[in-house]
Amino acid sequence: FDHRLKTGNNLPLNDLLDAFGTYWDKTVYGSYSDKDEEEESNNEINWEGRDPNKLKDEGILLARIYREDVAPGVKPLKVEAYNEKMLDESKSIKFIGYLDVEPADEIIDHKLKGKMISQSEADRDIQPLSYCLLTGKSNFAYHVAIKKIHPEIKIVQVRKTQLDVDWWVKNLKQIFAQMQSGIAPGNPNQWGCSKEYC
Repeated sequence: FDHRLKTGNNLPLNDLLDAFGTYWDKTVYGSYSDKDEEEESNNEINWEGRDPNKLKDEGILLARIYREDVAPGVKPLKVEAYNEKMLDESKSIKFIGYLDVEPADEIIDHKLKGKMISQSEADRDIQPLSYCLLTGKSNFAYHVAIKKIHPEIKIVQVRKTQLDVDWWVKNLKQIFAQMQSGIAPGNPNQWGCSKEYC
């Protein structure tokens, strides 16, 4: 999407796949070309019993599907852009976020999942509320890359009203007040509160 912003054209598929593979190798092996550090690097990453090479192949396949089936229809105005919003008149509560992709009429967030996000999950999630608050837009879309035997990309759309956003601002102010008093409320929907990662 950065390439499209700069040139007006979609990044060629081979360039995208090369960029994916290069970034993967840099992250996993510590360099673009030297895989001698594979054993050391793999020990630093908790693969949870999964084969990193298989995961790379799955990622490349999902990137290909996204590039061919979804990306050509997205016309971004901003990519991974910083957004902020003051939540109170005294300007003491700043709410910030980085949005994956922002076309003219919606906000797009990318997810990688083992199964589809249901419409009810998406409607209840706080991320669409937060991003609609930050941008003033009403339309939000999850672009979900689903890892399964036959990988696919699904889109789940969410629409938020001003009443929804106002409710979320009220909640954010309460959360901020709790944090200021030394109470940090947990969110059971987030990985940080799971038994595995807490």
